[in-house]
Amino acid sequence: MGTQAGRTAPQRMGLWVGAALFALLLWLPPPEGFTETAWHAAALAVLMAVWWATEALPIPATSMLPLAAGPLLGIADVETAGHGYGSSTIFLILGGCFLALALERWNLHRRIAYVIMNRAGSSARALVLAVMAATAFVSMWVSNTSTTLMMLPVAASLAALVVPDHEAASVDRRHFSTAVVLGVAYAATIGGLGTLIGTPTNALAAAFLQQNLGLRIGFAEWLLFGMPCVLILLPLSWWLLVRVTHRFEIPDIDAARVLLRAEHERLGPMSVPERRVALVGLAAAAAWVASPWLKTLPGFSGLSDTGIAMLAALALYLVPAGGGQAGQLLTGPDFRRVPWDTLFLFGGGLALAALIEGSGLSRNIGELLAYFAGWPAVALTAVVVLVIVFWTELCSNVATAATFMPVLAAMAATTGVPVLQLVIPAAIAASCGFMLPVGTAPNAIVYGSGRVGLRDMMRAGLLVDILAVVVVVLVATVAVPWLE
Repeated sequence: MGTQAGRTAPQRMGLWVGAALFALLLWLPPPEGFTETAWHAAALAVLMAVWWATEALPIPATSMLPLAAGPLLGIADVETAGHGYGSSTIFLILGGCFLALALERWNLHRRIAYVIMNRAGSSARALVLAVMAATAFVSMWVSNTSTTLMMLPVAASLAALVVPDHEAASVDRRHFSTAVVLGVAYAATIGGLGTLIGTPTNALAAAFLQQNLGLRIGFAEWLLFGMPCVLILLPLSWWLLVRVTHRFEIPDIDAARVLLRAEHERLGPMSVPERRVALVGLAAAAAWVASPWLKTLPGFSGLSDTGIAMLAALALYLVPAGGGQAGQLLTGPDFRRVPWDTLFLFGGGLALAALIEGSGLSRNIGELLAYFAGWPAVALTAVVVLVIVFWTELCSNVATAATFMPVLAAMAATTGVPVLQLVIPAAIAASCGFMLPVGTAPNAIVYGSGRVGLRDMMRAGLLVDILAVVVVVLVATVAVPWLE
């Protein structure tokens, strides 16, 4: 009874609706063409989709269902169901988490951000762009949530310089204040699209493709798609904020340059631990980008992106911090700061995808989607991206990606559209919720600060959502063929 009281009305409804649909599907006989195993997998997928969408249970808890219910329903044995939780891509994300933790522990991420922002000068619009560029760059390597928490106080300080009294300020100054803070949320999300470890949906797509279809998308390959999305979407989002939704005309802010320089100087000279973390991070990034070439060298044929991530993580635990600091660059307590709930959600999504594929349900779904067989690839990609961008405004991005990817793989098989043309844009789209506070963690953090109103976020976010759909579809059309 206490558990029920802790849930919201939508969560309680989701709990019972999901359970009722699950029971109904198990009770009904399989439709023609469906095996009993595939029908049971459909019931489990519906249950997880409803519980994920409504957060009836904590999202990682719902992610345990393939392991708990898959064997009981006769869909797969426990070893098969558990394979997704041990995916090599999970360990790639884990290695990325350790690099991010090291950047945070020694404040290197903050130094990088100040270096970028100090080059903006005192122009108000350039300051917004600099804040967004710094946020996006850090977000490629550090979690979107941590990046937002780090950059929001900086943006808020810049806003306070221009708008000490929000109510008494002019419209132009209020618009600057809103744009610089809202820009942090949008840039944190956009930056995460760029690298394979930038946000979990990217790695989930790569793991799904490798586990179910034997297609390998490594760190270097992802850059061909992810970086163009960042390089196009970031400046266009900035332009929308400062020229369309929150247009402002204010003089240069000389005090902002002084503030940023003072914050940078407060960090002091670059410390020995910072230099060593930077060296490990740069070595890992270089190895990821150069891995296709490195694997051709004698003794390196077994090199993988996951192996590079694990070597980097081990280096962080082995290399002494130096500079008078005790211990290594990372220590035992840092291990407990890893977002294990996200990794478990990731594993649950892969496990569900494996059950859908192994049970034959994906083939049945593909047959149901035969209607789309005559559609051009660009049109089909546009519909998929549009649906997922607005779906993820209300649902977890990883849960959204995990729910849709098996369906998209089946759709690709039925329509003849290359699977990469649907799955990779879908992974990007699943992270592009810019309109509502619940769309992404950065949105929620910025809205929770009280510095951005819901109307401001919805007005700007709707346009950025539409912009994201256009950019992702265009980049997919051009870049995905290079990955095939």
